[in-house]
Amino acid sequence: MRNRIKNQKGSIMITVIVILAILVVLGVALIDSSTKGFGISRHEETADMAYNAAESAIEKCFAYMDFFCGNPDNTKEIDFDSEEDFANKAILKIQASLKGYTSPKYGTAPDRIAYKIQLGGSGSNEATVEINDIRYLGWEEIPGEKDKINVTIGVTAISDFNRAGDRTVNKEIFSKRKFAMTIPRGFELKAAIYSIGDLMVENINAQVEGDVLAFGTSPEYTKQTEQYYYGGIYAKNRGHLSVRGNAYTRGLIRTGMYTREDGNQDNSYIYIYKDAIANGIHIFGRGDKIFVGRNAYTFDDLEMNGVDSVIAVNGSFVGLSNNLAASNHDESSAIVNSAVIHHSGSLLSEKSRIVINGDAIVNGGTFRVDPASGNTDIHFPQIEDASIISRASNSAPMYREFMDGVQTGSITIPDGIAEASYYHQWLYENRGAAIGFANLIQCWKPANFTDDAGIGFWMASIDGARKEGFNDPTFYDPAADNGRISGFCNYEFGANDRIYFMNKGINEISKVQFINNNFILDNIDEKPDISDWTDFWNDLPSAEDSGYKSFFTGKLAELKELLLPKTQIFSSREYTYSALGNSPINNTLIQAPGGSSSDNLFMYINDMLNDKYPGGDTEATDRFVFNLSEELGSDVYLNDVIKERAESYGLLPDDEYYKSYFLIYNSKPGITIHVNTKLNGIIFSVGQVVVEKDADVTGSILAAGKGFSKDASDYLLDNESMVHKSTDPDIPNYLPVVLKEGENLTQLDNGKYAGVHFKGTSNSETARVTFPGKDELLGEFNKQGMDLYSIFDF
Repeated sequence: MRNRIKNQKGSIMITVIVILAILVVLGVALIDSSTKGFGISRHEETADMAYNAAESAIEKCFAYMDFFCGNPDNTKEIDFDSEEDFANKAILKIQASLKGYTSPKYGTAPDRIAYKIQLGGSGSNEATVEINDIRYLGWEEIPGEKDKINVTIGVTAISDFNRAGDRTVNKEIFSKRKFAMTIPRGFELKAAIYSIGDLMVENINAQVEGDVLAFGTSPEYTKQTEQYYYGGIYAKNRGHLSVRGNAYTRGLIRTGMYTREDGNQDNSYIYIYKDAIANGIHIFGRGDKIFVGRNAYTFDDLEMNGVDSVIAVNGSFVGLSNNLAASNHDESSAIVNSAVIHHSGSLLSEKSRIVINGDAIVNGGTFRVDPASGNTDIHFPQIEDASIISRASNSAPMYREFMDGVQTGSITIPDGIAEASYYHQWLYENRGAAIGFANLIQCWKPANFTDDAGIGFWMASIDGARKEGFNDPTFYDPAADNGRISGFCNYEFGANDRIYFMNKGINEISKVQFINNNFILDNIDEKPDISDWTDFWNDLPSAEDSGYKSFFTGKLAELKELLLPKTQIFSSREYTYSALGNSPINNTLIQAPGGSSSDNLFMYINDMLNDKYPGGDTEATDRFVFNLSEELGSDVYLNDVIKERAESYGLLPDDEYYKSYFLIYNSKPGITIHVNTKLNGIIFSVGQVVVEKDADVTGSILAAGKGFSKDASDYLLDNESMVHKSTDPDIPNYLPVVLKEGENLTQLDNGKYAGVHFKGTSNSETARVTFPGKDELLGEFNKQGMDLYSIFDF
């Protein structure tokens, strides 16, 4: 019995050992399985992180593509045959731009497109992602956007991520997105007048129904302070210009020649019934007036240098450029009434006024050149945003008093405060003695002006209000609220015989009120949204709140990007600045559409005219076509050539032929076309077009103007126009500039650099150009069997 029990104990021990062995084996297997599962889970997590890194890199790549495609300059010079060809070449430019792109955060990839993506934690959690494929997937039109297409781009990214020895390589993902690209479409006829040179109006009453555009003459260098070296839309010597439309220029809308003396009466007027979009709006003469019926937008300043003169903006003024440290023009926009500076001691200079009925929105500020140093590169930091602010006792500019005080020691700048900042603090401390008589802001309500007589009536009210160094408010609009003014600036406005501060917490400048009601912007496909301009703040922010500054600076930068191209249809202008000295202003011609052998867009139209309508009697439509390139002599009068053509057909002056629509073009720079008769049609010339007494054009005028060369006698070329290609590698083109020392300033002031020149012997003489609209004009040609859409709308 005992033996049996003993044997059973041994069996139990064996069973326990077997069970324990099985459990150990199962435990080891379970531990191994858990370890492998943990490894698999960790690797999947690493792979997910690598995937997230690749997604992040693609988003960064897409963000850069958005930035690249958002700037039309990046694609404007692509030579293409079709939309697909354009898209593929644009993608190649994007790839080239991405390679070697240096990011402060993600490093540099000189020969490939790669990103370093930080996935959180220490530097060991950094993934490397390479963009190994960017491809074209298709394009489509954007409804209502003639100059843009949507291009679908596919991007493949491969990620490499090593996390503490667990590595995922070649993790590949693909994504695609649509990008709006600006495609160089060509040209659409939208204006009554296009001039690559200046649009000059001299001693005649020029009436234009429709828009006008003039690229205009510029100075040779960026840091030149002589703003009168600019052309643009220019009236002088009793020239009167009425534009019942918009005015666009990369130069100035200006009247009068510059002189530091009172000079003779100039009495030139420019009336613009809609918007004025220009580098600047300036008066240099005596007894001059510039009127803008809607809003005025400038890349530089609204500036008064003339005496006894008025710049009047019925709507709002919007200065678009922001650089508070600027010492160069075209960098910082302001309202500058410096008549008393340019004509020191002249009582008539104290009667010059800048008038704004709507909001005063100034993105930049005024700076001054220090003439005492004899060095135009030395500038005083920004003074007031709307100048000049004077001391009431003697009408002397307060910035001069401040500078003199600093130099003599009577004004001490506290330690730790910059000179520029202390000037504005000093102005605030002396505000009780400060006046701003030179500008009148919101003293009249914006009105609807329908004719020159109505404008003249308002001008008479302004004349009544402006006195020598002060203003008479009895001539103001009784409905205008003069307690505060609305708009935006960085520091202060001098206006209405006082000073208004932006950020001193005293509620002197309120949120914008007018521009929303008067914000139309013709010829802009993509309208900017400014609805939140009036809602951004309930009232003036405190001095510590700078959010409104960054808000407006951003909004105005967007607006500038939209408006600048409208002044640069056939040519463009870029400013470069160097701390070492003056840098040339770069004027270039807009390239012809892709696939064209023409040198530039203007010559592309010229070449199409020559190809399609060479002239002669081979077709019935040729009776309406005048190719003036073979005319003898340098001056061609349209009244004579039309009469001669009519007589060759046996027609009389009262025949319907004279009411036909004529296509008149000239490819010879040495020929000047004189318009001195009633005419329907289109005038296109690489030379100059002179519009004289009794001219009455229903249609459009497009002209380049004679070319400029510093090496030519009198700086003017008879055999080369502004749009002809230079054969000299040192001369990029023949677009006119005024040389640094002003050697050829006379040619600018005499209209030699004008593409279109209205010229008479008295402003009682009238010349008129009426643009009926593109479809109406080209439709009339269609009725005569002439399809011009391929030439003037492509």
